[in-house]
Amino acid sequence: MNEYMKNLIIGLFVIVACILTVGIILYLQPTVGDAKETLIVRFSNLNGITVGTRVLFAGKPIGEVVAISQIPQAREQPTDELGQVYFYQLVLHVDSSVRVYNTDQITTATSGLLGEKSIAIIPKAAPKGVRPILMTEKTPIYAESV
Repeated sequence: MNEYMKNLIIGLFVIVACILTVGIILYLQPTVGDAKETLIVRFSNLNGITVGTRVLFAGKPIGEVVAISQIPQAREQPTDELGQVYFYQLVLHVDSSVRVYNTDQITTATSGLLGEKSIAIIPKAAPKGVRPILMTEKTPIYAESV
């Protein structure tokens, strides 16, 4: 095989490898669940949370924030035990296999080297004598402020 053919084959191989790499990067989208379950969560402070922010359940990605709205007349709505007013309401699409109860802790979290913001759902056991209630789309969940 002469030098020209060898260089041509190596060049074609490099071009095909580059095209495959770019194709994989552009067309593979990371999945974070089936997004069949919707949760409404209220926050008093968003602190860097935007649409598209990941939702983690016990550290595993299960969904993302799909909408953020400001609650009208938030000062007349219920507050937490510290008197903080919940100004923002987030709509989360999460995996349908995950069950979130009223005893679970929901808060903002920071992870990674660049300080990526996320919403963390931390499962907690119900206190003795308290029966946990499954949270649905109809009932807003009040997140803990940090």
